[in-house]
Amino acid sequence: MKKPVQPHTGSTHQTVLKINTADSTQSIRIGFTDQRLTAYGGMAFWSAFLHKRKVRAQLKSFLPHQPISPNAYDPSDVALGLMGGVLCGADKLSRVAYLRGDPAIVSQLLDRLPKHIRVGCVRADAGFYHEKVLKMLEQRELHSIIVMRLYLKWQKYCRHEDSAWTPTDVAGIDAQEIEGAVLGRRIIILRHQLSERPDAGGKALLCLPGYRFQALVTNLPASWSVLSVWRRYNGRGESENRIKELGSQFGIKGLCCKKFWATQAACQLAIWAYNLCVLLQRELGLLEKVQLQTLRWRLFYRAGIWSRAQGKPMLKLAVRGQNQRQWWTKVAEKLRNTLPPLNFDAVEWVKV
Repeated sequence: MKKPVQPHTGSTHQTVLKINTADSTQSIRIGFTDQRLTAYGGMAFWSAFLHKRKVRAQLKSFLPHQPISPNAYDPSDVALGLMGGVLCGADKLSRVAYLRGDPAIVSQLLDRLPKHIRVGCVRADAGFYHEKVLKMLEQRELHSIIVMRLYLKWQKYCRHEDSAWTPTDVAGIDAQEIEGAVLGRRIIILRHQLSERPDAGGKALLCLPGYRFQALVTNLPASWSVLSVWRRYNGRGESENRIKELGSQFGIKGLCCKKFWATQAACQLAIWAYNLCVLLQRELGLLEKVQLQTLRWRLFYRAGIWSRAQGKPMLKLAVRGQNQRQWWTKVAEKLRNTLPPLNFDAVEWVKV
């Protein structure tokens, strides 16, 4: 009689290894399983959110490429796969920071703004401090405030004595205003005293300990005081955090392809992924915004096992404790609910 063949599961082909612990040397058995495992079980909730928002249908409506070959990937699958990869931490392409100094790029950004948006003032960091960019903005008759790089010719003003600095209404901030070489431009240098403002931004100079310095160039009229210009620029502070988040967590700094339009498409999909993450947080009823890194570790990065129960696919998540399982059940119920998100039934991160 032929002996039955056992499947290759965890109960067969076990190997015993010796391991060291704090107490003694012990052994551990290592086996194998045919079950499919995933480290990103929480992405199923992301997929459910996209299905609820009908993201795939929206993608298909404007993606221009329609492959003819039956073996080709659906463009919407490629786009959703890219966004999913970005959310899980994919970032392995070269950077494109040098494009910021190209006035054509800035001009394209301004031209592609929705028609109902009127630009009152262009505020940008030192990456856009370039003469061609400044001239382009002036030709468009746009007001601007741009951070200057503290080259040596500007650092000499930082070394001026206290008599050259004018105190402002904010304690710990002194200012100098220098007449620009171009008519209509104003050069503003700010000095932050760290004893008064320990969290102040700016650049530290080794020869001047205890201070940080900022330099701004603007074409705002003289009716704007130095402090008003500084405060107007600081209004973009939250956008700076979003730019850093897009670069460090959504892979914007690394999404560079061989063709320019391919790079643009990849970056737009990454930005769309960011916007969808914001909508997901609103869907869950979160009262405070969290960054992608928090979503990864608390939602997307969850080990699971794929299986079939009674002929239906099932994803078993590795979740211990009744409280945590109740939290995940609540997330699923929020995503299944067809009513608008309500904050009184919000999902609380502190319970994870």
